[in-house]
Amino acid sequence: TSETIASAILLGLMVAGPFMYGTAVFLQRADMNMTDVVISVHFQTSCVGLICSLLFLLMALVLGPQWGCRSPLKVLLFSYGLLLGVYSAAIFIASPQLGTGFCSAYN
Repeated sequence: TSETIASAILLGLMVAGPFMYGTAVFLQRADMNMTDVVISVHFQTSCVGLICSLLFLLMALVLGPQWGCRSPLKVLLFSYGLLLGVYSAAIFIASPQLGTGFCSAYN
């Protein structure tokens, strides 16, 4: 049906979008310092992930009473969102743009 085709096209765009962005960034110029580009992309991605996690948790808290947490699937979804929020915060804190402590300890 047309809905299935439209859904497949949108899913393909969501999957291909980050790859097209990465390809455009890395093939931009040959004389660029790629380490700085990777650090910048990492920081921007972690910021977006942290903002989306905070929005998800805010929506879950606001809609909590109406949402109903008796279903195991809803509890699992909330737990997954909470875990992703913690992961996003850890990646954001470890970002080289905020400080080089983590990177120097690794190197």
